[in-house]
Amino acid sequence: MTPREKAEQALRFFEEPVMKMAFVDIRDYLVSKLEKLTLPNPEAEHELILMLQLLKLFPAQLRKYVDDETVRKNKRRQDEFIEKTREKLP
Repeated sequence: MTPREKAEQALRFFEEPVMKMAFVDIRDYLVSKLEKLTLPNPEAEHELILMLQLLKLFPAQLRKYVDDETVRKNKRRQDEFIEKTREKLP
């Protein structure tokens, strides 16, 4: 998969309302489980906190794919502009 295809798929993923709702629901579920722990249970707390952190990293990684492709696209446009400008100069 090319970086451009990756960015396009990541963007489509972000735009899906059902995916946004799923992330909110999963986060709410994990927070609820964390809040319901009655006895001090460091292992369970640690596991739930790791899941919450991973849940946060997943969209961040997808956003990075989109941002990386945007940077590449802008760099290509800038290079093309510089090349055209050089061609016009005597």
